[in-house]
Amino acid sequence: MLKVTCQPLTREQMPEFLAFIEGEAFSDNPRWSACYCVFHYLNDQDDGNWAERGPGINRAELQNRVAEGTGTWIVAYGHGQIVGWVNADLRPRLSRYDEWQVPSDPDTGVVACFVVHPQLRRQGIASQLLAAAQDHLRGLGAARVEAYVVTDPEQSSDDNLSYEQLAHHGPLPMYVAAGFQVGESRDGITRVVKAFGAG
Repeated sequence: MLKVTCQPLTREQMPEFLAFIEGEAFSDNPRWSACYCVFHYLNDQDDGNWAERGPGINRAELQNRVAEGTGTWIVAYGHGQIVGWVNADLRPRLSRYDEWQVPSDPDTGVVACFVVHPQLRRQGIASQLLAAAQDHLRGLGAARVEAYVVTDPEQSSDDNLSYEQLAHHGPLPMYVAAGFQVGESRDGITRVVKAFGAG
């Protein structure tokens, strides 16, 4: 296990974060680098067709959201540099879930997606990011946290993506090990949820 330090992304870290996105983070899946991890904050009705958005627009969206405090990315540092991140926020901020008809509950946090350096996967980084995300969401007032995990890649995507690529929501065993309860499944996606106890 590689021990990492996790913290919410700040404006000061933005140059390093952008360099990671545009470099190692998507070196094994370059077409997803254009997302800049803002997909879950946008929806096609209000923000235009996602497929038509250029990477420059998404890059600016990321920078603006961090500057304005309207988005949350938690970064992991290992070996003195960023080695991964998780996007996790309160459900009402993540308008992509409106399209997916997920109830917009202000007491619910959502773990949206993970990215870990391709050469450092399976070393426990995502699990540490998940723990940090839960702490952060609890601090924002969430009473529970949920995620939507790809459990059947063939059902959930028609783009012939590998399981590794579709694991950006995190693997189901990681959530189970962290105390999440497995809920309903639909179209190859399984909902997992964890309630925060008092205290």
